[in-house]
Amino acid sequence: MPHRRPRPQTFVIRLAEFPLAGRVFRRPMLPVRLSWRGRSTELPMLLDTGSDSTFIPADLASYLGLELSVPVRHIRAAGGRFEAREAKGVYVQIDHRDTLGHKGNPREIAPVLVPSRADILEEPVLGREPFMEAYELTLRQRAGEFVLREL
Repeated sequence: MPHRRPRPQTFVIRLAEFPLAGRVFRRPMLPVRLSWRGRSTELPMLLDTGSDSTFIPADLASYLGLELSVPVRHIRAAGGRFEAREAKGVYVQIDHRDTLGHKGNPREIAPVLVPSRADILEEPVLGREPFMEAYELTLRQRAGEFVLREL
């Protein structure tokens, strides 16, 4: 009997609302589980299609036990320039039920960058590389949701 590829997963997730200066902004906050060597935590991450990399704060990297690189990378982003250290990678699992009721499959994200200053991140950022290589994203702003379909 031929091996059948499992059906691709599809996730439909509500956009998170953030009030600011009398307006409400909607952002694609993806509920995930990050794990590394037996430690894990659940948290929302900003799904940022404008970011090449994934960023997490130093306290989260410490909790997961990530080993950070000694050389510092100089990062240029929309908010300016800053320094970050690199971790080998973590596993990310979409912590949301798909249209069939299943949670996402764990995927390794490498590298993960950890800014050297705590004031750089408003929230952890899930960047395009390599996470978005596995998914197609549809943003439905008016409907207040986004859809991730596994490729």
